[in-house]
Amino acid sequence: MARLNRLAILSLLTCCIYSPAHAQYAEPTAPIEYSQDWEGEQFLLLNGWLGYINVFEDDCETYIYGYEYSALGTGVAVIADGADSKVLNVYNDYDGSAWGLFDGNCLEANVYRQHNITAGNVGDYTFSYNVEPPELVGDKVNGFVKVFSTSYDLENAFLQTSDVGEQTISFTIEESMVGKILQFGFTTVSFRSENSGMLYDNLVFGPATATGGGDGENGAGGGSGYDSGPASTTFERLLNTTNAARRGTPIDKETPATEN
Repeated sequence: MARLNRLAILSLLTCCIYSPAHAQYAEPTAPIEYSQDWEGEQFLLLNGWLGYINVFEDDCETYIYGYEYSALGTGVAVIADGADSKVLNVYNDYDGSAWGLFDGNCLEANVYRQHNITAGNVGDYTFSYNVEPPELVGDKVNGFVKVFSTSYDLENAFLQTSDVGEQTISFTIEESMVGKILQFGFTTVSFRSENSGMLYDNLVFGPATATGGGDGENGAGGGSGYDSGPASTTFERLLNTTNAARRGTPIDKETPATEN
């Protein structure tokens, strides 16, 4: 009886051993999706966002060094009051010591989200957002999508100057980018004597077909990826909300009153 039990256990173990020679697994399509309207608790909303400051000489081109900025929510990126709703205010590290002697250095603040690119991410994308004008603003403010090597050498950059209104960056995650690092977000360049803040709202990052893009001049359009795959339910719901705001319709954040 004991021998039969041992044989039964051995049979169960044998049936469950993974055999790569007989297994064929296709990596699922997994588009990168993110959307945000900045309504909520600040530190929860900024969870997953990163900050990095690049320091240049006074020509804003000669690189000196860089450092991580981990205090988002207290500086560089904070949730602020916009014209009709909450917005993300991105500005430079005015409290730091990187400005150098007589504040002669030029600083570039980068606020972004980061993803490691997988084969399932390949396809056409758009990064859309609204820009509101603060009273004073620097003239070197941009939205961006960048691809880096694993050693953080910049390989691809798609930039959009942040004029007031709706902005969209269209681009393609290609197969050659698999294994590399994707960043999307906002950057601002200034001297300490300059204003650098800009207000961003209603961010939607996702497949080009979901956001209505695909024919942008930065490389998207006509590629494979998500021609028929729907975005997630959560993504579509916030996409509809932000699209309403882009058309000039105020976003109603309150629960509708019940009629008697």
